[in-house]
Amino acid sequence: MPTHAERRPLPFAPDILFDLVADVERYPEFLPWCVATRVRRKTEDGFEADMTIGFKVFRESFTSRVKLN
Repeated sequence: MPTHAERRPLPFAPDILFDLVADVERYPEFLPWCVATRVRRKTEDGFEADMTIGFKVFRESFTSRVKLN
């Protein structure tokens, strides 16, 4: 399965960024082209979620395993 990770300094408190990234169900409110999200199941250290991205006639859906640590 493909993975992606990045590290870079940001001018925000870590707990605020953590809460923002962890709140997948609210992504459609503030992420451009994020049409829908759904948490499939919660795990001990995170969750599994579906996301649909759309732009004009294009749509793509995928599932992510998210680890919160």
